[in-house]
Amino acid sequence: MAGRSIIVDTSSIIFGLSKKHDVFGKLAERFPGYGISISQGIMNEIKGIASGSGRYSKSAKVALELIKKNKSIEIDGSRKYPDDWMVDKASEDMIICTNDTALKKRLREKGAAVISISINGILR
Repeated sequence: MAGRSIIVDTSSIIFGLSKKHDVFGKLAERFPGYGISISQGIMNEIKGIASGSGRYSKSAKVALELIKKNKSIEIDGSRKYPDDWMVDKASEDMIICTNDTALKKRLREKGAAVISISINGILR
């Protein structure tokens, strides 16, 4: 991940899609020139949700298709626990997009820029 990047957490991807909002598209539109990254650990979480029959399984399946089609999304090979990976990767050139309250707190304590997607699809 060189340059300015946005790491997107499972919570934002799945929540956004459950409300019919493509968080990747919204991020690319709002932050042109930034790379978008997820880890293999995040991919594994999404695959796990997609393989189930819970209320977010359909959104997770859509997420996997979007990630597969969007060649500009970098997938870091790390299988580290996603929250720890994001905290480790957080830097001044990076934005973390998460809807996970506990993770937001950890990231803000480290001084990271954190945004999330609202129910209306607004990045805040």
